[in-house]
Formats: sequence, C-alpha cells, structure tokens
Amino acid sequence: MDWEERKEIVKIAIFYYYKNLTQDQIAKKLNVSRSVISRSLQKAKDYGIINFYIKDESFPIVNMQSELEEKFRLKKVIISPSYNLLDHEVLNLVIKEAIAYLKVALKNVNTVGVSWGSTLKTLAREFPYEDHKHLTLLPLIGGISKMHIELHSNQICYDLMKKLYCHSNFLYAPALAENTLIKKTFCESPSISEVLEAGRNVDMALLGIASPYANDNLMRRIGYTTNLDLKEFESLNVVGDINSRFFNQEGTEVNCRINNHVIGISLEDIKNIPNIVLIASGIQKKEAVLAAVKAGYAHTLIIDERIADYLLHN
Repeated sequence: MDWEERKEIVKIAIFYYYKNLTQDQIAKKLNVSRSVISRSLQKAKDYGIINFYIKDESFPIVNMQSELEEKFRLKKVIISPSYNLLDHEVLNLVIKEAIAYLKVALKNVNTVGVSWGSTLKTLAREFPYEDHKHLTLLPLIGGISKMHIELHSNQICYDLMKKLYCHSNFLYAPALAENTLIKKTFCESPSISEVLEAGRNVDMALLGIASPYANDNLMRRIGYTTNLDLKEFESLNVVGDINSRFFNQEGTEVNCRINNHVIGISLEDIKNIPNIVLIASGIQKKEAVLAAVKAGYAHTLIIDERIADYLLHN
C-alpha cells in the first residue's frame, strides 16, 4: 500500500468512525462508489490502521457463549459467573439467568415438561409470579415419595403452576419402582401412560443433571442409589444422569438397575423434544454436561463459568 492510498483510507476511516458519516454519504462526498468506501474500511481493519476493543467486563462470558453455541451447535448458551464464589452463590446466579431466559421463552410454548432435583426445586422457589395461563406443565418422571417431596417432579410442577397461574398434570407414580414388574404395572395404567405420552410430546423440557459420584449427589443422599449401584455405574463408564436416566461418556443410556426401574420418559424421548433446556451448576457436573451436550440432550444450555470453560477446552 503506497502513501497516498494509505492517506485516503485514513481519511475515509475518520469520516466513518469519528464523524459518523454513512458509507453512502462518504461516497458522495469523495465522488466514488459505495463499494470503494466499503473496501477501504476493510483494508483499514486488515492493515491495522484501525483496531477495535470491547471494553466491558461481560465480554469474556459473552464471547464464551458464542463459541460454545458454535462448537456444539446449540440454540442458546447462557453462562453465569462462578469463580471465587461459593457453590450456593453460583447456583443462585445460574437460577437467576434461567429465570430471565424462561420469562421470555415460556410465552412461545404451550406445554413444558419438568424433571426433578434440587436445581429445579430452586428454580420453582425463586421464580416470580407471572401470568402464563396458556401453559400446561407435565412431570417427566414419577413424583410420589414419602421423603423429600419438595424435590420431586409433581411438587415442582405444583410450585411452578402456582407461580405461573397455569395448568399442570401430575404423575401418580414413584420415580423408581421396586422392580420391573411393578414398573410395568404402573406404566400400563391409563392415567400414568397418558401423562408419560404427553410428556414425550411437550414443546419444552426443563432438566437438571447430576454426577453419581459427587459427594452431594441427591439420589445417593435420599437412598435411591447404593454402593452397589455406584460399582455398576463405574463398570459401565457412567458419567451422569438426566431425569434419573444414567448415561455413559458417549451419552448412551446404559442398561443398569436404576434405568430399568425408572418410571419416566427415556433419554431418546427427551432428544425428540423441540427445546431442551438443561440447567447445571457445579464443577463436579462438568463431564456429565459435556457428554449430554455432545449427545444432543440440550438445545438451550444454562451453566456456570467453570463448566463452560471445561466444555470449551474438551
């Protein structure tokens, strides 16, 4: 690039970036075509005559969101800060982001499937009162239990129903049957099979995710999984569960005791739902989230920054 051309490019850059003239206005002023102005502005970038800096603390997270959306072909990724924060603080920030997303997204769907667990319990507790009378909620897994009823799908649906002024169906069956015969009996009941079928056909699914090996794993804490189950999971390379369906590093639902006893829709059923909203907080879930995303168990991913960083580099 000679000196004269460089001066002309600088002049065009000043008109465009400092004096806020449009490309058409500059073209008329210099008596050239608009394409000449466009090419000159591009050269200004290519040769380092102009440089851009985004001076905002949100840039790293927004950039990470875009990179993850592209890497995993996700509809939307939302990331909350997590470094130097306590676990409960991280969870609260993730839930805050999930609520902000859902307040808009729920306007465009009619049916929402709801799983269970502490993340979704917190979501229901923190959700503000909103008018979504058009909505119908459906549990994606059984929700009858003597203990910890606040964590189960029926209760979460009920709590959200009150917050959203909407409708809800309920699944009058346990999350886990004692054996496959009892499961078969439950699933053949019309009142249960109809709700499960409706759950397979919802517009949106709200899901949590867990690692069975985490110290605070909910299913271990309430007695759904035992040490024998953990050994079985290890032998099958299990990395996580969604809707109490355990899957391996490839995201495949494994053949294990728990999966054979679950009264709820399968991971293959979940993959057919148009918008799967997967919400995760806690670095211990990173491998489970990675496998789930690769397997297609999320369209909208709402996670904390540490999980996001792991996904970006693996």
